[in-house]
Amino acid sequence: MNIIEKRVEILKEQSLIVFFTTVFAKFLFGVGLGILLTVYIQTNDWSLWGWSLVIVSLILSIPVMRNFLLVGRGVSE
Repeated sequence: MNIIEKRVEILKEQSLIVFFTTVFAKFLFGVGLGILLTVYIQTNDWSLWGWSLVIVSLILSIPVMRNFLLVGRGVSE
């Protein structure tokens, strides 16, 4: 079993809320990054919204990724 198959199996074992939070954090990061890219192309006052969405998505993904990585190593809490 390679590393990708192992991570997919770990993700399948997670609860629905962990999976939803992972997807939602990645969605917010993408939206925030998209807003930031449009700020650099056309100057509007969206910079604060872009950075805030990126930061919120990173904060949401910290506990999910911590759980994901600890389960991957076989560490139990």
